[in-house]
Amino acid sequence: RSDADYVILSGGINDFNYIHSGDEPLGEVTSGYGSTFDETTFCGAFESMLRKAILKWSGKKILFVIEHKMVSPNSLVGQAIDATYMPLLVRMLHKWGIPYVDMYNDAPPLGLIPELRDVYTWDADGDGVSDGWHPTREGYALFYVPRVEAKLRGI
Repeated sequence: RSDADYVILSGGINDFNYIHSGDEPLGEVTSGYGSTFDETTFCGAFESMLRKAILKWSGKKILFVIEHKMVSPNSLVGQAIDATYMPLLVRMLHKWGIPYVDMYNDAPPLGLIPELRDVYTWDADGDGVSDGWHPTREGYALFYVPRVEAKLRGI
């Protein structure tokens, strides 16, 4: 909404899966702040989104939420997230001056601890197993909301 006081953005893990599988190019962080971005790449689309958010909600509090760990850092995908994806994501957020909540590094790895996964994430694909990715209402209330509220108070 154009009259929002707070804007919370989140996402990117699905993009990383497409990047890692070779279905979406990673791209590069641009050097400027112009309106031309290669939106066919992750970096170009992400920078374009940040720019559009800043312009649409100028003067509002904008916050990005980086999701919790869902993939083991010891796996090849987890290593790629740690080595490539997360540094680029944070670099773009810093570049555009968007504060963020880092659930990836500053919250329990909900997707990796079975006892947490089974209680605080839900069965999004209907196979009878909590997926470790999508928080339940309790997962949001216990892990996400306090961190997001605290960050919003500080910006």
